[in-house]
Amino acid sequence: MAKVEIYYSDLNEKAQKELLEAVGAADPGEMNWDGDILPLAILDFETETE
Repeated sequence: MAKVEIYYSDLNEKAQKELLEAVGAADPGEMNWDGDILPLAILDFETETE
């Protein structure tokens, strides 16, 4: 299974601003997103086998 982790720093500046506004935070440090310790999302993809 392929896995992709998405971190705050992976987002472009516009998306970072929108996310902070959506959660009511002024700074990513308020949400512990500034250190990229935990991903915001994890996408799992199953791989086909023959």
